[in-house]
Amino acid sequence: MASIIYIVGKIIKSTRQGYLDVLSYVFITALYGIFFTYFFNDLFITNEDYTFRFIANCFTNFYLLVALFGYWIITRTNAKKTIFALLLTVLIMNLMLALGSIVTIDESNDSPEIDPFIAEINRSIEDIKDAPGLPYTRIITYESNKGKFDSVTFINIGHDTLFKYDEVGIKVFKEMALANIKKIDSASTKMQFKKTKDMFRYLREYHFLYATMFDYPPCDSCFVSGLRVMDKDSTLVKISKTYIIDSVYLRNRV
Repeated sequence: MASIIYIVGKIIKSTRQGYLDVLSYVFITALYGIFFTYFFNDLFITNEDYTFRFIANCFTNFYLLVALFGYWIITRTNAKKTIFALLLTVLIMNLMLALGSIVTIDESNDSPEIDPFIAEINRSIEDIKDAPGLPYTRIITYESNKGKFDSVTFINIGHDTLFKYDEVGIKVFKEMALANIKKIDSASTKMQFKKTKDMFRYLREYHFLYATMFDYPPCDSCFVSGLRVMDKDSTLVKISKTYIIDSVYLRNRV
């Protein structure tokens, strides 16, 4: 911010305004801007209220405009020079932004997240794994020669496809959910913000319900279809019942 005005000040410098005048104006303006911006940002982090973040951003933008353009309006010598200075400031600012956007210092590092809440969420969630989709239906089957066993289908909403998992797949899915619970519990001890803790509390419940989904019988209202297979002498060979997995299904566990 200071360098932009300093460059413009050198180009259209008059006998009344020297380099020190330009830098003094920028320095004083920046002090006011930093004070109010940091004050409301501190309230934002302390109270976790985005209203304070909005106010801080308003002050930042206001003082940035004052720092960039206010000096030439206050110290103008004539209208033409003032307009020229304002246009030149915009030009140099855009050139600096364009050059800054193509400069790569270290490709291996991502740019830091400005929002502290989002940064904490991203940092805490990076090791948590998820299923290939949302649990859709659970099928409980009994066969006379095999006994009782489960299978579950997942729906991938983005691609509108179904994935079916048998007992082996269910075991892997259950272990993944239990591992996620441990990771969430570990991350929660390091979280700073209440917002993040509340969000991960619901995420923990999500994985807990899925991990225990096969440990209890589904609710009767979740039943959607059934199949009975008999042999020639009317002996029951197979029973298959399909249950839809929705919020009612999961609330039955709680």
